[in-house]
Amino acid sequence: MEKPHIFSTEGIVMLALAIFIDMINIILGFLDFFLIGLILSPIWNFIAMGTLGAWLWMKTGQGVKGPGPGGNKRLASFLAKRIIVPFIGNSIPIAKFFPFWVWSVWSSLDKGSSPQPEEERQQEGEEATQNQTATAPA
Repeated sequence: MEKPHIFSTEGIVMLALAIFIDMINIILGFLDFFLIGLILSPIWNFIAMGTLGAWLWMKTGQGVKGPGPGGNKRLASFLAKRIIVPFIGNSIPIAKFFPFWVWSVWSSLDKGSSPQPEEERQQEGEEATQNQTATAPA
C-alpha cells in the first residue's frame, strides 16, 4: 500500500487529528501540576494510539514484516518508532510538550510528487480503455 500524499484529503485529515491530539496533550501537560494530567494522559494517549496508531499501521506498517531474516526486527523497529514512542513520550510529564503524534504522522506521509486527484486517475483510465477499444482490430 502506498503512502498517502501530504496534501491529499486523508493526509490533511490525519495531520489535523494529530495536531488536535497533541494540543490536548499540551493542555494535559499543564494539568500535570494538579495531578489531573497524570491520570488522564495515559487514557488520552491510549485513544490516540487506537486511532492514529491503527491508521499508521494500515498505511505504512503492513508491508514492514518481510520474508527472510530480520523481518520481525523491522516490524519491531516500526512499532517502536511510529506508535510506541509517541504513546510513552506523551505519558511522560515534561515530554508531553513535544508533538510526538504530529511527528509520527508527518514522517509517514509522502511529501514527494504532487498528488493526482482520483477524478483525473479515473479519467485517464477511461481514456486508455477507450483508446484501446478504438484501436483494436475488428
